[in-house]
Amino acid sequence: MYAIVRERHGLSLLPDVRCAHEVCVGAEAMGRALAPASFDFVCCANALDHTEDPVAVTRAVAQVLRPGGLLAIEVFTREGSREGWWQLHQFDMYVDDRNELVCETRAGVVRPIVASGCGLVVREIVSSSTTMTIAIAERLAA
Repeated sequence: MYAIVRERHGLSLLPDVRCAHEVCVGAEAMGRALAPASFDFVCCANALDHTEDPVAVTRAVAQVLRPGGLLAIEVFTREGSREGWWQLHQFDMYVDDRNELVCETRAGVVRPIVASGCGLVVREIVSSSTTMTIAIAERLAA
């Protein structure tokens, strides 16, 4: 998909916008496709709510982050319900009353995005507004 986006925007001839290594797997499977503890930083911008299972994605990220590595999560707050659960908008993500970053399904099932025991801990909720939520999680030492 990255190659298609590069081509669509006329960037395919620019070497500086190429991936060093492309992995064609669903985000939930990255823990099996990438070497454990091989990244210092993962950025997930307006993508987590478009996955099949956001909690599984953060578990997979935990596997590929080195201890002390950071995960930056940026989501549009409650985009699923704002968009009428249309197409890829299948989750509401927001900070709940306990100051925990959660995802909620259309059926009302609410789960923490960074699940207990996954190896990550949310260090900071950088922003939590009616439009955008940003959080930083850190990979704990094994």
